[in-house]
Amino acid sequence: MQTAEDCQMLISSISHEIRNPVTLIGSYLQLIASQHPEIRGYPYWDIIEFEMKHLQTLLNDLSAWQNGLKLCLRPIKPAEWFAAYREAMLPMVLKDSLASFTCQTETPLPTIHADADKLRQVMDNLIRNALEASPERGPSIHLRVYAEADVLCISLCDDGPGIPPHQMEHIFEPFVSFKKDGTGLGLAICRRIVEAHGGTISCSSPPGGKTEFLIRLPQENRR
Repeated sequence: MQTAEDCQMLISSISHEIRNPVTLIGSYLQLIASQHPEIRGYPYWDIIEFEMKHLQTLLNDLSAWQNGLKLCLRPIKPAEWFAAYREAMLPMVLKDSLASFTCQTETPLPTIHADADKLRQVMDNLIRNALEASPERGPSIHLRVYAEADVLCISLCDDGPGIPPHQMEHIFEPFVSFKKDGTGLGLAICRRIVEAHGGTISCSSPPGGKTEFLIRLPQENRR
């Protein structure tokens, strides 16, 4: 019987072997398109490009999931970090989306020891998840950051269609996706990173729509 460590090593080996030819094929496709622009009118070219991007996304998600336990911890002041995230990084996630975004940061907030890059990855994944849940309209997304004792709480709510009860118990499992083109790793990566910080992540989605993800991070990392 294979252990979790064995499975992770196997996934690492397979993804490494796949990444090289995928990267090479992607490079040649770009070269072909630049030298023969007329090929973009070929009936199957869009499908080829789409599937290549899907493969690259899957490989990137696999890498992110594997590296979720590797943290570079440093003291972070949440109010400053979330202000910088909203100003500099959030626009790249929202892009041309019609979503409305509000942020409520309550003080005082405890300084936490966290990996800033990994924290950004969690926020990006959760916001993209909210955007993908309502692809035909811009959802309303509300971020609330507050403290309970020495625990930093991060609540992300959206007014999307919600998550059906039969899906709820599986949403954080790796390689389980209820989206047409999902890799099934986005929320699994979030949980892996949050738990590596000694924290927890949960989700609630009452009948009638709306979904809330709640992250609780301790002031000190307790791994």
